[in-house]
Amino acid sequence: MPVSAPAGSRRGWRLWRTTVFRLTLAYAAFFALAGMALLVVILWSATGFMTRQVDASIAAEMAEVMADAADPALHGDPYKTVIDSLARRSPAFQYLLQSADGKPLAGNMHALRPVPGIRLMLRDHRLGHENNPEPTVLHGQGRVLPDGRFLFVGLNVYSVAEMRQSLARAFLWCLGPILALGLVSGFLLSMSMARKVERISVASRAIMDGDLSQRIARGGGGDEFDHLADSLNAMLDRIATLMLNLSQVTNDIAHDLRTPLTRLRQKLELAERDDLTRDALREALAGAGGELDRILSTFSALLRIAQIEAGSRRAGFTALDLRPLLQTLHEAYAPVAEEGGQTMTFQPGPLPLPVQGDPELLTQLVANLIENAITHAGPGAALALDAGRTGERVHITVSDTGPGIPAGLRQKVLQRFFRLESSRTTPGNGLGLSLVAAIAGLHDAELTLDDNHPGLRCTLTFAAAVRSTL
Repeated sequence: MPVSAPAGSRRGWRLWRTTVFRLTLAYAAFFALAGMALLVVILWSATGFMTRQVDASIAAEMAEVMADAADPALHGDPYKTVIDSLARRSPAFQYLLQSADGKPLAGNMHALRPVPGIRLMLRDHRLGHENNPEPTVLHGQGRVLPDGRFLFVGLNVYSVAEMRQSLARAFLWCLGPILALGLVSGFLLSMSMARKVERISVASRAIMDGDLSQRIARGGGGDEFDHLADSLNAMLDRIATLMLNLSQVTNDIAHDLRTPLTRLRQKLELAERDDLTRDALREALAGAGGELDRILSTFSALLRIAQIEAGSRRAGFTALDLRPLLQTLHEAYAPVAEEGGQTMTFQPGPLPLPVQGDPELLTQLVANLIENAITHAGPGAALALDAGRTGERVHITVSDTGPGIPAGLRQKVLQRFFRLESSRTTPGNGLGLSLVAAIAGLHDAELTLDDNHPGLRCTLTFAAAVRSTL
């Protein structure tokens, strides 16, 4: 039987796994490291400055000793005279003149090891230091004279060491408040982030429970979380639109296929009658086949729209000039319009019409608009296929002088299976303009339906012409 961890241990592990706790510790550690780095910089700068000042003072004192000793007015041993005089007049400095064999000759220090250059000594070499409790750290400069004797000038820098220790103690006193400030700051910042994440989590759970209208609230600060909320809300809007479209398509399919399926059933029931003649049976089966063809055509159109909206056809985009494509369509549909008592004109414009797109889909788009005009404009209508460029934009217009579409229904006719009441007696499945809208969306082109006074004007505008040599 497995042994479970104690409750206190589990709570501690859960606390450690929370982002708030770990961020709080991270902030506290960051503050502590920042304080330590600041102390090191202060110590290094202050110590360096004071050391340079001490070196300059010692160098100046050494130069003064050498200058005074070179005075020809001095009698006897000039170095001994100068050192004895300075040892009495300048108690802050330590002086030593010793012979080549290491015996002190003048000054206020015991004998030293004759090492030239700058040196730091922690041992007290002052004469009579046993009776002087003042601590000392001697920093000085030694020089070997031409006659082999050794000259040393030093200064007690215990105050520098004491200042370093004072700064270290001050930092230790400040470390506690720094850590406390880091913990408080980290906790407040972490709680602020946790609240923002919780808003997203609450909205996500509501959406998972079926409330697709739920959206993520913005904090109002314009920070990254607000940007994330905007992006997620835009994604949710898109998903809601797709869900609505899917529901609408499902309802429309169920509604619009009921009639052809009912007619198909009636024709099949008629074919089952025993008293049916051979010709009547053949006619009933042909009618059933026609209904099946219309149903299959509807499903094919739906699948084609779905494939186009999926965007996979963008991989086949190429640069092309629309003028030859439109010329071919005009030559194909102008005779059809004339057979119906209509006229059709074509104005391609003087400039090339370069766009990036799928030639097959663009052909189908314009063909659907022309067929829609021929079917619904009625006899005697004038159809026009125009194209041109306005700046970098390429536009194609298909217009007619038929009855047109009421302004309130011009966007609805782009929905799947939507048909005007006046059009229900004409052949069609209500998917032609939906396919046009899908192809236009795939090419990032704007499709607008306007009043042609009279009739309908369908305009397709591409965002920017392709810069090419077409």
